[in-house]
Amino acid sequence: MQTLREGGCRIVRGIAVVDIESISDADLRKLHDLGVRGLRINKQADGKSTDLEILQQTIVKTASRIQYLPGWKIQLFCAPAMWEDLYETILSLPVQVIADHVGGMRALSKLQLNAEAGGLDDPTKQPGFEALVRLARASKVIIKLSGFYRLSDMVKSGCEDMEPIVKALVEAVPQRLVWGSDWPHTGEGKDRLNRGVDAVENFREIDDTLNVYNLRRWVKNEEVWKDLMVKNPARFYS
Repeated sequence: MQTLREGGCRIVRGIAVVDIESISDADLRKLHDLGVRGLRINKQADGKSTDLEILQQTIVKTASRIQYLPGWKIQLFCAPAMWEDLYETILSLPVQVIADHVGGMRALSKLQLNAEAGGLDDPTKQPGFEALVRLARASKVIIKLSGFYRLSDMVKSGCEDMEPIVKALVEAVPQRLVWGSDWPHTGEGKDRLNRGVDAVENFREIDDTLNVYNLRRWVKNEEVWKDLMVKNPARFYS
Protein backbone atom coordinates (compact mmCIF):
# COMPACT_ATOMS: atom_id res chain seq x y z
CA MET A 1 0.00 0.00 0.00
CA GLN A 2 2.92 2.32 0.67
CA THR A 3 4.12 1.77 -2.88
CA LEU A 4 0.69 2.63 -4.24
CA ARG A 5 0.61 5.81 -2.17
CA GLU A 6 4.04 6.84 -3.37
CA GLY A 7 3.67 5.73 -6.98
CA GLY A 8 0.26 7.18 -7.61
CA CYS A 9 -2.62 5.66 -9.53
CA ARG A 10 -1.18 6.76 -12.87
CA ILE A 11 1.43 4.00 -13.06
CA VAL A 12 0.83 1.47 -10.27
CA ARG A 13 -1.94 -1.10 -9.87
CA GLY A 14 -2.59 -3.61 -7.13
CA ILE A 15 -4.69 -6.63 -6.15
CA ALA A 16 -5.63 -6.72 -2.46
CA VAL A 17 -6.32 -9.46 0.08
CA VAL A 18 -9.05 -8.43 2.53
CA ASP A 19 -11.72 -9.88 4.80
CA ILE A 20 -14.73 -9.45 2.54
CA GLU A 21 -17.09 -9.90 5.48
CA SER A 22 -15.71 -6.99 7.49
CA ILE A 23 -14.29 -4.45 5.04
CA SER A 24 -16.53 -1.45 4.41
CA ASP A 25 -17.55 -0.03 1.03
CA ALA A 26 -15.73 3.16 2.00
CA ASP A 27 -12.48 1.26 2.55
CA LEU A 28 -12.90 -0.54 -0.78
CA ARG A 29 -13.28 2.86 -2.43
CA LYS A 30 -10.10 4.07 -0.71
CA LEU A 31 -8.28 1.06 -2.13
CA HIS A 32 -9.61 1.93 -5.58
CA ASP A 33 -8.34 5.49 -5.26
CA LEU A 34 -4.88 4.11 -4.45
CA GLY A 35 -4.86 2.00 -7.61
CA VAL A 36 -6.20 -1.35 -6.42
CA ARG A 37 -8.25 -3.08 -9.12
CA GLY A 38 -9.34 -6.35 -7.55
CA LEU A 39 -9.40 -8.80 -4.66
CA ARG A 40 -7.54 -12.08 -4.41
CA ILE A 41 -9.01 -15.39 -3.29
CA ASN A 42 -6.32 -18.00 -2.64
CA LYS A 43 -7.43 -21.59 -2.04
CA GLN A 44 -3.96 -23.06 -2.40
CA ALA A 45 -1.90 -21.14 0.17
CA ASP A 46 -2.82 -23.18 3.25
CA GLY A 47 -2.33 -26.57 1.58
CA LYS A 48 -5.76 -27.77 2.65
CA SER A 49 -8.57 -29.18 0.52
CA THR A 50 -11.19 -26.78 -0.79
CA ASP A 51 -14.90 -26.90 -0.01
CA LEU A 52 -16.53 -26.16 -3.38
CA GLU A 53 -19.75 -24.76 -1.93
CA ILE A 54 -17.92 -22.39 0.40
CA LEU A 55 -15.65 -21.26 -2.44
CA GLN A 56 -18.64 -20.57 -4.69
CA GLN A 57 -20.27 -18.53 -1.93
CA THR A 58 -17.06 -16.57 -1.36
CA ILE A 59 -16.69 -15.80 -5.06
CA VAL A 60 -20.30 -14.66 -5.43
CA LYS A 61 -20.10 -12.54 -2.27
CA THR A 62 -16.86 -10.92 -3.38
CA ALA A 63 -18.24 -10.18 -6.84
CA SER A 64 -21.32 -8.51 -5.36
CA ARG A 65 -19.13 -6.24 -3.22
CA ILE A 66 -16.84 -5.07 -6.03
CA GLN A 67 -19.10 -5.04 -9.08
CA TYR A 68 -19.62 -1.26 -8.99
CA LEU A 69 -15.93 -0.42 -8.61
CA PRO A 70 -14.62 0.41 -12.11
CA GLY A 71 -12.32 -2.23 -13.54
CA TRP A 72 -12.30 -4.46 -10.46
CA LYS A 73 -11.84 -8.20 -10.80
CA ILE A 74 -11.49 -11.30 -8.65
CA GLN A 75 -8.07 -12.93 -8.76
CA LEU A 76 -8.43 -16.64 -8.01
CA PHE A 77 -5.81 -19.28 -7.31
CA CYS A 78 -7.35 -22.73 -7.05
CA ALA A 79 -6.78 -26.34 -8.06
CA PRO A 80 -6.98 -26.72 -11.87
CA ALA A 81 -9.89 -29.18 -11.86
CA MET A 82 -12.05 -26.63 -10.03
CA TRP A 83 -12.50 -24.52 -13.16
CA GLU A 84 -14.95 -27.12 -14.40
CA ASP A 85 -16.80 -27.11 -11.07
CA LEU A 86 -16.86 -23.30 -11.01
CA TYR A 87 -17.74 -22.86 -14.69
CA GLU A 88 -21.40 -21.85 -14.31
CA THR A 89 -20.68 -19.73 -11.24
CA ILE A 90 -17.99 -17.71 -13.01
CA LEU A 91 -20.04 -17.44 -16.19
CA SER A 92 -22.82 -15.71 -14.23
CA LEU A 93 -20.62 -13.26 -12.29
CA PRO A 94 -20.95 -9.50 -12.86
CA VAL A 95 -17.13 -9.19 -12.83
CA GLN A 96 -14.24 -10.92 -14.57
CA VAL A 97 -11.89 -13.39 -12.89
CA ILE A 98 -8.11 -13.45 -13.15
CA ALA A 99 -6.86 -17.04 -13.12
CA ASP A 100 -3.67 -16.78 -11.10
CA HIS A 101 -0.61 -18.89 -11.97
CA VAL A 102 -1.99 -20.21 -15.28
CA GLY A 103 -5.13 -21.37 -13.50
CA GLY A 104 -2.99 -23.85 -11.59
CA MET A 105 -2.42 -25.95 -14.73
CA ARG A 106 0.46 -28.30 -14.00
CA ALA A 107 3.27 -29.29 -16.31
CA LEU A 108 4.01 -32.96 -16.97
CA SER A 109 6.73 -33.11 -14.32
CA LYS A 110 4.09 -32.26 -11.70
CA LEU A 111 1.32 -34.33 -13.25
CA GLN A 112 3.45 -37.46 -13.21
CA LEU A 113 3.65 -37.16 -9.43
CA ASN A 114 -0.10 -36.82 -9.13
CA ALA A 115 -2.19 -40.00 -9.01
CA GLU A 116 -5.23 -38.37 -10.61
CA ALA A 117 -3.27 -37.74 -13.83
CA GLY A 118 -2.99 -41.44 -14.60
CA GLY A 119 -1.18 -41.98 -17.90
CA LEU A 120 -1.69 -38.42 -19.09
CA ASP A 121 1.02 -37.34 -21.53
CA ASP A 122 -0.55 -34.06 -22.73
CA PRO A 123 -0.90 -31.38 -20.03
CA THR A 124 -3.60 -29.59 -22.03
CA LYS A 125 -5.83 -32.62 -21.43
CA GLN A 126 -5.71 -32.31 -17.64
CA PRO A 127 -9.00 -31.70 -15.79
CA GLY A 128 -10.02 -28.05 -15.88
CA PHE A 129 -7.95 -26.91 -18.85
CA GLU A 130 -10.79 -26.95 -21.38
CA ALA A 131 -13.14 -25.17 -18.97
CA LEU A 132 -10.53 -22.48 -18.31
CA VAL A 133 -10.09 -21.84 -22.04
CA ARG A 134 -13.86 -21.71 -22.58
CA LEU A 135 -14.22 -19.14 -19.80
CA ALA A 136 -11.43 -17.07 -21.33
CA ARG A 137 -13.08 -17.21 -24.75
CA ALA A 138 -16.31 -16.05 -23.12
CA SER A 139 -14.40 -13.01 -21.78
CA LYS A 140 -15.06 -14.08 -18.20
CA VAL A 141 -11.50 -15.11 -17.30
CA ILE A 142 -8.08 -13.53 -17.77
CA ILE A 143 -5.20 -16.01 -17.46
CA LYS A 144 -2.03 -14.83 -15.74
CA LEU A 145 1.14 -16.52 -16.97
CA SER A 146 3.00 -16.55 -13.67
CA GLY A 147 4.42 -18.83 -11.00
CA PHE A 148 5.66 -21.49 -13.41
CA TYR A 149 7.91 -22.89 -10.66
CA ARG A 150 4.75 -23.74 -8.70
CA LEU A 151 3.48 -25.82 -11.61
CA SER A 152 6.64 -27.59 -12.77
CA ASP A 153 9.45 -29.58 -11.15
CA MET A 154 11.86 -28.50 -13.89
CA VAL A 155 12.74 -25.27 -12.10
CA LYS A 156 16.45 -25.28 -12.97
CA SER A 157 15.65 -25.37 -16.69
CA GLY A 158 13.23 -22.45 -16.40
CA CYS A 159 10.23 -24.80 -16.26
CA GLU A 160 10.63 -25.94 -19.85
CA ASP A 161 7.74 -28.40 -19.62
CA MET A 162 5.33 -25.46 -19.30
CA GLU A 163 5.87 -24.84 -23.03
CA PRO A 164 2.89 -26.87 -24.37
CA ILE A 165 0.51 -25.23 -21.90
CA VAL A 166 1.69 -21.72 -22.73
CA LYS A 167 1.64 -22.33 -26.48
CA ALA A 168 -1.88 -23.78 -26.32
CA LEU A 169 -3.14 -20.71 -24.44
CA VAL A 170 -1.37 -18.31 -26.79
CA GLU A 171 -3.00 -20.07 -29.72
CA ALA A 172 -6.47 -20.17 -28.15
CA VAL A 173 -6.83 -16.91 -26.22
CA PRO A 174 -3.95 -14.47 -26.86
CA GLN A 175 -6.07 -11.45 -25.94
CA ARG A 176 -6.90 -12.91 -22.51
CA LEU A 177 -3.35 -13.36 -21.23
CA VAL A 178 -1.14 -11.27 -18.95
CA TRP A 179 2.30 -11.96 -17.50
CA GLY A 180 3.32 -11.84 -13.84
CA SER A 181 6.69 -12.36 -12.15
CA ASP A 182 5.23 -13.80 -8.91
CA TRP A 183 8.09 -12.09 -7.09
CA PRO A 184 9.21 -12.49 -4.27
CA HIS A 185 8.56 -16.24 -4.69
CA THR A 186 6.96 -17.50 -1.50
CA GLY A 187 6.77 -21.15 -0.44
CA GLU A 188 4.04 -23.75 -0.91
CA GLY A 189 0.87 -24.04 1.15
CA LYS A 190 1.55 -27.66 2.05
CA ASP A 191 4.78 -26.58 3.75
CA ARG A 192 2.81 -24.37 6.15
CA LEU A 193 0.49 -27.07 7.51
CA ASN A 194 2.63 -27.93 10.53
CA ARG A 195 4.26 -24.56 10.99
CA GLY A 196 3.25 -21.80 13.39
CA VAL A 197 2.08 -18.41 12.13
CA ASP A 198 5.14 -16.78 13.69
CA ALA A 199 7.60 -18.96 11.75
CA VAL A 200 9.76 -17.13 9.23
CA GLU A 201 9.32 -18.38 5.66
CA ASN A 202 12.29 -18.01 3.35
CA PHE A 203 11.73 -16.90 -0.21
CA ARG A 204 12.75 -19.24 -3.02
CA GLU A 205 15.63 -18.61 -5.37
CA ILE A 206 14.09 -18.43 -8.84
CA ASP A 207 15.87 -17.45 -12.06
CA ASP A 208 13.40 -14.85 -13.32
CA THR A 209 15.57 -13.99 -16.30
CA LEU A 210 15.55 -17.59 -17.51
CA ASN A 211 11.78 -17.88 -17.04
CA VAL A 212 11.14 -14.74 -19.10
CA TYR A 213 13.65 -15.92 -21.72
CA ASN A 214 11.78 -19.21 -22.10
CA LEU A 215 8.43 -17.44 -22.25
CA ARG A 216 9.70 -15.21 -25.05
CA ARG A 217 10.85 -18.30 -26.98
CA TRP A 218 7.40 -19.84 -26.67
CA VAL A 219 5.54 -16.65 -27.62
CA LYS A 220 7.08 -16.15 -31.04
CA ASN A 221 4.62 -13.60 -32.46
CA GLU A 222 5.81 -10.06 -31.77
CA GLU A 223 2.31 -8.58 -31.56
CA VAL A 224 1.13 -11.28 -29.17
CA TRP A 225 4.20 -10.62 -27.01
CA LYS A 226 3.39 -6.89 -26.87
CA ASP A 227 -0.21 -7.71 -26.01
CA LEU A 228 0.85 -10.09 -23.24
CA MET A 229 3.39 -7.76 -21.66
CA VAL A 230 1.91 -4.30 -22.33
CA LYS A 231 -1.44 -3.90 -24.03
CA ASN A 232 -3.49 -6.57 -22.25
CA PRO A 233 -2.51 -5.51 -18.71
CA ALA A 234 -3.09 -1.87 -19.65
CA ARG A 235 -6.65 -2.78 -20.66
CA PHE A 236 -7.41 -5.14 -17.79
CA TYR A 237 -5.99 -3.00 -14.97
CA SER A 238 -7.09 0.42 -16.23
